[in-house]
Amino acid sequence: DRLFEVIATLKSQGIAIIYISHRMEEVYQLADRVSVLRDSGYVGTLERAELSASRLVSMMVGRDLSAF
Repeated sequence: DRLFEVIATLKSQGIAIIYISHRMEEVYQLADRVSVLRDSGYVGTLERAELSASRLVSMMVGRDLSAF
């Protein structure tokens, strides 16, 4: 909880933060923009308005999982 408070304070001051996590709820809570890396390579970046669980997971795993 303290970490999230510090991040919120820094964010309100206009300071950019790189936060690495696979915990989706943290990503949704903190991010204005999400960049996905897979297999040591850059996959893409989504703005908060573009974020959806299915799109983000598809970018992470490299295929559409809607059939599962």
